[in-house]
Amino acid sequence: MNIKKKIICHFDPEVVEQPIISVLSKEYDLYCNILKAKIDLRKVGYLIMEIRGEEKKYQDGMAFLKRSNVQVEDLSNKVEWKKDYCISCGQCEGLCPTSALHYVDDDWNIGFDSSKCIACGMCIKACPAKAMEMRF
Repeated sequence: MNIKKKIICHFDPEVVEQPIISVLSKEYDLYCNILKAKIDLRKVGYLIMEIRGEEKKYQDGMAFLKRSNVQVEDLSNKVEWKKDYCISCGQCEGLCPTSALHYVDDDWNIGFDSSKCIACGMCIKACPAKAMEMRF
């Protein structure tokens, strides 16, 4: 069975220089699509990516990351949309690179599809009503 998941990997300084993604691809036959990254050789870093592959190989790959001292979190529900705060101004909709935030009807109401969200944070910066929030 094939799966597709979005994850956040947190790296400590000693792990940053390791070829983690190459190992996931080569040894575990996983497809890694990097969505966002901030890596510094002397500091902690993070990597947001989508991983596809067979479920067993995915589980083995996640075990490898844990053994490599990489902290992994599931990305699902990391960006929270507070519907009651949203004023449907559209500031976020135009900036969202994946259309996770979109107009849902002819009345110009905004909707949020968390499965499309890559946690880029653009909506959080743009929202005047503070209806978007990042949870870690």
